[in-house]
Amino acid sequence: MNHSSLAKMAAMLLAAFCLTGTGTAQEPVKIATIDLLKAFDSYWKTKLSNDQLRERGGDFDKARIGMIDDLTLLREEYNRLNASNQDQANSEEKRADDQKKAQVKLADYKRLEQQIIEFNKNAQKTLADQTNRLRKGRLEEIQAAVSVKAKELGYDLVIDSSQDVLLPRTPTVLYTNSKNDITEIVLAELNSDAPENPESITSTEPSPTTVPDQVQVPESETTANESPIPPPGTRTPPPEGYPEPSEELDPFVVPSTVDDIYKTRFAHATTMVGYDITTEDKPIVFLSEPNNGLVHSFKPNPTILPLLNDGRWLFIDYPGRAVGCVYAALVIKIRGGNTVDIELPEKLLQKNFPDLSQNAVPHWDGFCAPTALGNVAWVLGKKYPDLDPVRIFDLDEGATPSLKANMLVGGIKAIPHPDSLAALMTNRRTVSTIVTGFKKHLARDDTSEWDFYNPTKLLKSASFLENLRRESSLGSGIVLLVRWGNPAMEDEEKGGAWVGVWERIPEQKADISQPVRPKEVAGPTDNRYTWGITILALTVVTIFGVLLRARLKKN
Repeated sequence: MNHSSLAKMAAMLLAAFCLTGTGTAQEPVKIATIDLLKAFDSYWKTKLSNDQLRERGGDFDKARIGMIDDLTLLREEYNRLNASNQDQANSEEKRADDQKKAQVKLADYKRLEQQIIEFNKNAQKTLADQTNRLRKGRLEEIQAAVSVKAKELGYDLVIDSSQDVLLPRTPTVLYTNSKNDITEIVLAELNSDAPENPESITSTEPSPTTVPDQVQVPESETTANESPIPPPGTRTPPPEGYPEPSEELDPFVVPSTVDDIYKTRFAHATTMVGYDITTEDKPIVFLSEPNNGLVHSFKPNPTILPLLNDGRWLFIDYPGRAVGCVYAALVIKIRGGNTVDIELPEKLLQKNFPDLSQNAVPHWDGFCAPTALGNVAWVLGKKYPDLDPVRIFDLDEGATPSLKANMLVGGIKAIPHPDSLAALMTNRRTVSTIVTGFKKHLARDDTSEWDFYNPTKLLKSASFLENLRRESSLGSGIVLLVRWGNPAMEDEEKGGAWVGVWERIPEQKADISQPVRPKEVAGPTDNRYTWGITILALTVVTIFGVLLRARLKKN
């Protein structure tokens, strides 16, 4: 007999004892039953989780089909080359060349075949882990609702009356008259906040341009007189669930000059999608973080965290877990027109940025920068067709959002895919690799150019926050670079945060109303050209003089 059955048998015996062995008890024990399986299946969030799992499975299936198609093409190409190699009608040179190409195709075939095996194994594990996690979450929510209703109705015990999954012919409760069954009562509580359309839960989300007043901000575990910011030069571990930096970030120092920032390693990159500064002493930042671990989210679902300030830098507070020092920001302007005199709101949430997860695909460990910039690249792809993942990766027009996002960030076949952001940025985890990599991505838009503005100075925390507020209000994409803890600075007097900005240069169209003037071709103007002309002239004059003297002498 398994542990689950033993536990249920113990519950039955306990209930029987409570009913029969309480001759001296003053109050009878009240027992209720619940069909846990029915409650689980009828819970609206269970249906939502199942839809997510099906979509995720569909993405894996589509990726698998694509890999198998590639494998079929490789096999066909190998067979063609191998047949050509054995065809005596071909020249010896061609047969030798085809043999060499066939060997390459065979090696590619075996490599892809192994990749498919690994992909299937990882996909199955990912789906299993996600299924278990979602199931556990739903069961915990149901259990919490059962506890609330049992207390309200005065029940001492609640026993599961559904079929045992492992022993389907042996229910836990052998008989119930259903008078004390609370399944429907619990379901009514669980589904009380269900939207009319379970596939769209944005009705409970914040407004796309403003943040509701009832936003709950995590409370720090520190006291009012105790700052969670550690002393300068102190490294702290990342929050739970966040990957450790691939390398030690030594020395734990941030340069105080703009030029040296490019060489600085970062520990984490995240996308800022809004802010709330209605209370000056308690500013709040909204982040697109991988909240759910594995599933991409394409709806506004921000992580809300406090901002701290020590006069030099801003810090993101993960209450009770970690503190991240924001020492640099990358701003991608997604707008046009004159916005100099715009009135900035005190709180705002950008609605169009997704939440791409760095855990969405196996072997994506450390892909925080590609996912953070991927959130911005996703918006750019909707605005500029040349940056659309469908075009970049030659996908079907009907490709799912998850497939497009996966390919954009890191790929799902060969990881990282050579055209993905992860490949473009490499994995050296410096500011320079991000800037260079994203520049290559923007270069795919051949309708215009993007200029990168390198800052000339570092900004103190107040100016830094105001710049972030302004750009967020204007719709720009903002990626924050973080180090866990509080780094020291090479020169505290010159300290501050770094802000790099990309801005699109619109396409320049020719004025056909004016005739095109040919460009003037200017000759070389360096010293070598001048000396060459001088020597040639002297040579011509000398030869002419010699010929002239010879003719006069002859006459």
